[in-house]
Amino acid sequence: MWSNRQMRDFLGMTGHFILNWKLESVMISCKRVRGRHTADKIRQEYEETLAIYEISEKVRNVVTDNAANEKKAFNFSPGFPDTLIDENLKMKVVMNLIANILENEKRLQSDNATRWNSQIIMIRSILAVPEEKLAKTGASVQLSPYERKLLMELCSILKPFEDATIMVQKDKSVSVA
Repeated sequence: MWSNRQMRDFLGMTGHFILNWKLESVMISCKRVRGRHTADKIRQEYEETLAIYEISEKVRNVVTDNAANEKKAFNFSPGFPDTLIDENLKMKVVMNLIANILENEKRLQSDNATRWNSQIIMIRSILAVPEEKLAKTGASVQLSPYERKLLMELCSILKPFEDATIMVQKDKSVSVA
């Protein structure tokens, strides 16, 4: 699942296979998804796509991110609630509301439950905005200079972990066995 800058949601499916001893990747589908991203809806889109291309029997593994609805769709961890989706939607609405105040600044990034390094990206995007502009947003919580300093130090500490995460996110070579 992916949302573009206009907050339109898409479900993308890629296929990965070995041909002539070379790892190949193809985009199988990228479909606009409207409404809630339930596990049932994700599973239905997945099965329909496999049926269209007649590749159901060729799929050996499914890899998703860590979203509860995707894990549930493929029975990785049954019973996870869909509340993460609602929380992400609320965060997107809040981010859009303050975007007008921060119009000439770089776009603020929100974190999400599926990628840990989205939090460091979010922190950096907030720290890049001048304190005076953040104060104008009317947020009930404002960062003190000390808290801003702590967040900068946290970013420095997390940088090696971010680098390692980026190194293992591969699409042209195998990164995990």
